[in-house]
Amino acid sequence: MPNEAISCIQKYMLDFNICKCCIIRLTNGRCQQIDLLNVFHSQAYPDEFICKLCFGLLHNPYLCDIPRNLNESQNEMEFTNEEFDKYVLLYLYKELNGSRYQYTAYQLRVTEPINIMLREQFLWDELICMSIDHVNNTSNSSTIEKLNNPQITFTKDDINVLRSYAIPVKTAWKWIADEKLSSLLKAPLIYSLRNDTELKLIKTNELIVNNSNYDQESNIICITVEFANFFIQSDYNEFLSYLERSPLNSIRSWLVRSKSIKIPRKRSRFHYEKELKMNSSEKELFEDGKIIQELTTKSFSSETFSYNVNSSIFNPSSVINIGYTLPKSFHFSRGLLTELIPLLKDICLQSNYLRKTSSSNCSPAFIISLEIVRSVPLYLAGRYVKLSRRLPQSPWIIGSQRKLDSSVEELITQPILPRFGANAQSCFITSGREDVDVRCLGLGRPFAIELSNYELLPSQIIQRWSVNNKLAVECNEDEPLDLLKLASFINSTTQGRVFIRDLQLVSSKSATAALKLGEMHKAKCYRAVCWCPQGGINTELLMKMLQYTTLLNQTNENIDHVNTIHWPPNKINSMKYGKIYFGPLDIHQLTPIRVLHRRPLLNRKRTIYNLCFMSYVETIGVNIFEFDDFKSWSKLYPEDELFILEIRCEAGTYVKELVHGDLGRCNPSLASIFGRQLDILALDVIGVELDWPTRLKDPILN
Repeated sequence: MPNEAISCIQKYMLDFNICKCCIIRLTNGRCQQIDLLNVFHSQAYPDEFICKLCFGLLHNPYLCDIPRNLNESQNEMEFTNEEFDKYVLLYLYKELNGSRYQYTAYQLRVTEPINIMLREQFLWDELICMSIDHVNNTSNSSTIEKLNNPQITFTKDDINVLRSYAIPVKTAWKWIADEKLSSLLKAPLIYSLRNDTELKLIKTNELIVNNSNYDQESNIICITVEFANFFIQSDYNEFLSYLERSPLNSIRSWLVRSKSIKIPRKRSRFHYEKELKMNSSEKELFEDGKIIQELTTKSFSSETFSYNVNSSIFNPSSVINIGYTLPKSFHFSRGLLTELIPLLKDICLQSNYLRKTSSSNCSPAFIISLEIVRSVPLYLAGRYVKLSRRLPQSPWIIGSQRKLDSSVEELITQPILPRFGANAQSCFITSGREDVDVRCLGLGRPFAIELSNYELLPSQIIQRWSVNNKLAVECNEDEPLDLLKLASFINSTTQGRVFIRDLQLVSSKSATAALKLGEMHKAKCYRAVCWCPQGGINTELLMKMLQYTTLLNQTNENIDHVNTIHWPPNKINSMKYGKIYFGPLDIHQLTPIRVLHRRPLLNRKRTIYNLCFMSYVETIGVNIFEFDDFKSWSKLYPEDELFILEIRCEAGTYVKELVHGDLGRCNPSLASIFGRQLDILALDVIGVELDWPTRLKDPILN
């Protein structure tokens, strides 16, 4: 675009009483932060001046500056309490310091007043009406005559090029705020978590190194601010009147739909390019010009949008009004406007709104919302061993009534949340789940805890809770960052129902990938006490199993192996009890009746890699801790009708249904193969074959 055209546009913008920062962000979309800062420092406006576009966000010192600069020897004590409550940047600094969050970098997320989008559209429209091609096509040149400005040198295409590269107000505000706020916080502003160059700005503590086992972004705090102003109502009413002059059916469609839309929680997606479909009454309204009148006088009346200036939480002389509630009756959203405004870029509706708006009546924007949170969650990973048969994995609540007093999730997360801050929250994620009456033994089930709004830095967490990495600076890049002291603390609070091991810091990528993989694509091992009435298991039943698996796999079993099929199984070498193995076996399972209320009705194919039958009498006679729980069943059932079954199967297999058949919904099942009634009395998970997280050498467990 010719420089003459840009200069001409900039001069017209000055006539509209627009600040220099807004002019450069709108006419030089490729400018860098340093360019905008140079303009910001060079502009000087009287206190009563407020830009018609940014409402002071890019020039008013109370909104984007501090009363004076700090040198290295100064600190926040140089400012008064009045200044902390008067300047937005000082207010953000005070609130962040009072939040107890530890951080080495920060992010800013800004919500600008929604009517800034409308006012920018008014500006582009007025400039298009002044463009060469528009003036040449119309006999009415009053727009130019009123403005006594230089000769026009720009076209409609020039305007559309500028608006396509324009820098948003919120981005420009962050560029300006960065300079002073980063100096106050002594931490860099991170604009994008996807920018590796910016992430290198994050300071590394002397107790931590660049370790791939945690997310570097977990050092970052996020400050979310929302601005508003007094002109949302009047700008919106003017915008509706402005749209009335549009010749496009797509715009008319938006107007008709706006009238009938109730304010939703989530906006509907409108397709403006489609032809308007109106019923007869809607057409009459539109043709008579009544629809705009109804939109502006009824649905969007001044009473609906009036601000409660007498509200106890609103201070008209301050730019800080945290907690002030905006009207909730607007029938448009940012997303809706984002789709609508591009439809207006090629038409001139001659709004003249900005020129009619007086700068002396323009009040500055004010902040109405501030939220301080962590930019990304922190992930802890480990394995839990569950020893209770009256403990669900997650809280068991039906309606409003709790069925059991606690859960695995609560026993693990509740003791540690206060250690990570008063506002810390957790999400418990596991590789699969077991029923409330099923124990989880062996190395345990892998899990991850997603922590959000934690106060401590990873380096501080390592220093406080690590055993093997007290000085993490000495560890290798991929060495696990253990939290074994924290695991010991948790284990001391669970009353022996659960204990955890291998607790460590991990990255979000590692946690999500490993747990998803383990949920459906890894093998799992189970051990069960089963009951076979009518005499129990015998050699004849086991021969049926052998014949079925041999036929299914189309293999010729060794005759010596057939001769070893005997019940009870023979002990081999130094084995304390005998075992008989069968498999593999493919089964099809319809969703079990017991979980049909929360699972879709599907027919699932699963592979049983092997089945191992053991004598109940011989097994419980061995002094092994894991078998002690099984002994009580001999008081309820004849010992010769009980047997122990170990299963190694594909993840996602319903093991209880594999045994008893679930009324024929599992095919085949052990009950159908044996031709006998079978039931499962007690079940344990004894192995989840997922090599994650990394095994740790725990001095307490070893």
